[in-house]
Amino acid sequence: MGACQYIQLQEYIRLLEPWCHVNVGSCCFMMARCYLVMGEGHKALDCFCEAASEVEKEEFLDRLIRSEDVEMVSTPRLQYYDKVLRLLDTMGLPELIIQLATLAITEAADDWRSQATLRTCIFKHHLDLGHNSQAYEALTHNPDSSRQLDCLRQLVVVLCERSQLQDLVEFPYVNLHNEVVGIIEYRARAVDLMTHNYYELLYAFHIYRHNYRKAGSVMFEYGMRLGREVHTLRGLQKQANCYLAAINCLRLIRPEYAWIVQPASGAVYERPGASPKRSHDGECAAVPEGSQIEILELKDLERECTLARIRLTLAQHDPSTAAVAGSSSPEELVVLLVQAGLFDTAISLCQTFNLSLTPVFEGLTFKYVTKYWAYSGT
Repeated sequence: MGACQYIQLQEYIRLLEPWCHVNVGSCCFMMARCYLVMGEGHKALDCFCEAASEVEKEEFLDRLIRSEDVEMVSTPRLQYYDKVLRLLDTMGLPELIIQLATLAITEAADDWRSQATLRTCIFKHHLDLGHNSQAYEALTHNPDSSRQLDCLRQLVVVLCERSQLQDLVEFPYVNLHNEVVGIIEYRARAVDLMTHNYYELLYAFHIYRHNYRKAGSVMFEYGMRLGREVHTLRGLQKQANCYLAAINCLRLIRPEYAWIVQPASGAVYERPGASPKRSHDGECAAVPEGSQIEILELKDLERECTLARIRLTLAQHDPSTAAVAGSSSPEELVVLLVQAGLFDTAISLCQTFNLSLTPVFEGLTFKYVTKYWAYSGT
């Protein structure tokens, strides 16, 4: 093999087969290596599996598994499988890796650590091949909770990058629901709002499971962040749509349950709607002492939605105000509307938030007087 004379080695092994019954497993292993190099992977896998029965019986195979720093050390045969899996990985044969790892799991029936390693391997290669359902099944059967969470995180990230969101939303996530929500929540809060759609993904995730209050909370948080971080016309448009979606969600549930939780001003959690229950990796975290919460009902969301739509109206009327309007309070917005000449909108805003109409009438009067003197002067 060192001289790369694989065809000659195959012929030599074939000549030995009829009469030589010593080191049969070693011969099968060498034949499998030759098949790998010649591009006949399935024949190689058959030979590797045949050689497995001779592990612990032949010195060559024993030296083979002792020479590697293998991850699975429970039994010699599992060490042999690990050696072969590494070879197949080097050759870039994921389908064969999955087949052999599935076979090796039966050998590791009483060893959960080896099972975890093998199922992680199966998950990885199914995911690389685009076998999303099989990858999900592999991670659900992983007995190591830490590895299972790593696989789940990788599944979420990869499917998002591939835009295969339907699979991601529709997987059942038995006993993993809180973990996947935590992972998506963390990514939603950690990436740029205008280039990633993790909030929309989380919204679809909750809608698919008919958890409308959670879905409404997600969209409300999305809208609040847009108002603080994206001071553009597009950001205002998306914010208004987010609040409308949140309102629609709360209208789908019974009135006594039509509310969401938002951290109050001065609370530990800065982002409205942020869940204090999970850390960045989806694991449960203790609620910090001193955190404050505020309950928002449907009428509160409707007021926020009205404010967002008025901000959008102002920005559409005068695009230069988009950066200022996005973070303005109702009182400041009234002044901006009066300056823009949107008096009807300003009056509607004052009525919604019970504000004084004095600034509106002062602005209207000033505008009338100014035009009157300009007309009189001519």
